[in-house]
Amino acid sequence: MMTNYLSQKIRVVSLLCMVMVVMVHAYNLPERYLHAMSMVQAPMTLNNFLQLFLGNGFSRFAIPLFFMISGYLNFPKPDVPYRDVAWKRFRTVFVPYLLWSGFGLLLYAGVQENDFFWRATEKAALGAYSDIPVKAYSWGQWLYRWILEPIPFQLWFLRCLFTYTLLTPLLLRGLRRAPGILLSFFGMLWFIDFNLLIVEGMGLLFYSMGLLLRDRNIDLQQPPRWFNWPLAASLWMALLLLKTWLAFGDYTGPSTTAQLFLFRGCQALGVPVIWFGVDRLLRGRTPAPVWIALSSYTFILYGMHAPLLHVISEGMFLTYGESDTTRWWVYLVTVTAVTGVCLGFGWLLKRFTPGVFSWLTGGRGVS
Repeated sequence: MMTNYLSQKIRVVSLLCMVMVVMVHAYNLPERYLHAMSMVQAPMTLNNFLQLFLGNGFSRFAIPLFFMISGYLNFPKPDVPYRDVAWKRFRTVFVPYLLWSGFGLLLYAGVQENDFFWRATEKAALGAYSDIPVKAYSWGQWLYRWILEPIPFQLWFLRCLFTYTLLTPLLLRGLRRAPGILLSFFGMLWFIDFNLLIVEGMGLLFYSMGLLLRDRNIDLQQPPRWFNWPLAASLWMALLLLKTWLAFGDYTGPSTTAQLFLFRGCQALGVPVIWFGVDRLLRGRTPAPVWIALSSYTFILYGMHAPLLHVISEGMFLTYGESDTTRWWVYLVTVTAVTGVCLGFGWLLKRFTPGVFSWLTGGRGVS
């Protein structure tokens, strides 16, 4: 049942998850692109350990929790025709996807006019054609980067979410007939990191879990009797520390296999630990007004933080080099500065151009 407390908690948790996503994308050790089996060759210093712990460990609960919340909120209403739902999702999911993808293209086209920032964007190497200035793209390359592989690469979430919202009636039918089989299959796809551009395993699993929770009217404000939060939180933290420590090892098969199991375990355990941990912090009280106000700009932070984050960080590395200390303070500065700039920009948009704000967010945070 959707209560005022639950509604406001979802808003604050979504903001927290979005800040965690920024922390993931701000990661800047030499192995730039993180995945479940990522190993690093950088020395295990305190700075490097903390950055890997935060960027490829602690923060990784965010996307699964985002998908679960999306499934819960997208549960279909029996009196609303499917055609109307599909059109609404086109307006609230796919249109913002196109707008933010276009923003990324225009941002790159603009900053690449400066030689320094051209080198920064080239060094960031965000996807296809990263060695070609945007202004030199062919029409086919423009369309590909706009629609299929945006420069703001985080938009993959919206691309897949749009697919899942269209599939919701089929997913719900399968969950009602054979929930164990369907979730086990999706769980396998999540574990092996299945990805076909518009459908991937993690989203299918956690989005479906959100649908199932809403369909069965599970109380999300009370943890299950079998769930011991202090024990689960302690286990989660121990696994995160072990996973981070092992990531500084060699690249042999056993090490990468251990990383995969630990990564998935930390993701799965982090979702309930954070969700019910927020309740322990709030102690039944609604979140403070300032957090509700900031949560209105969560989607602006989502759409804007990359590639802005990467242009700034790579520009700083070109200026100051990439020592152990530099990587750490660049990480802290970019997380803090980009989060602040995006939230501030969201406030300005909502304050002075509410119509633009509504289109860019798909109506989220308007009220």
